[in-house]
Amino acid sequence: MDKRRKDKKADKALRLYVEGYSLAEIGALLETSRQAIYDMLKRRNYTPRKRPDAKAQYFNGRKYTERNHGYFMATTRPRTLMHRDVWENTNGVIPPIHDVHHIDHDIANNDIKNLELLSKQEHARRFSSGSNQYVKKPKKW
Repeated sequence: MDKRRKDKKADKALRLYVEGYSLAEIGALLETSRQAIYDMLKRRNYTPRKRPDAKAQYFNGRKYTERNHGYFMATTRPRTLMHRDVWENTNGVIPPIHDVHHIDHDIANNDIKNLELLSKQEHARRFSSGSNQYVKKPKKW
């Protein structure tokens, strides 16, 4: 690849980055890796954006951050889910084959008043859209 093509690619990468695209998205658009885009911008003395701070909540002196699935998980071992820790702190150990459910369906709201304990079967029966190991929904013919 000649120098002009590399410069055009770097210019396009920089333009997309300034528009708000992530390095991974730019890499996919330009058919290269995220790391190659990062290196390309770094060689041209462009300072990358700061990563946004993950949302964090604290409970019993432990820090929990929001994960990709939306639930808050402890940042230190054991990596437990916050809503389960809140429940266990108030009500004791969660029995096997049970789930802690968010009553208002807001999984960021881990207040004990918003949590209820359901058997996996009951939880799946109420909220699952299909059949699973706990609930077999009748077939529609």
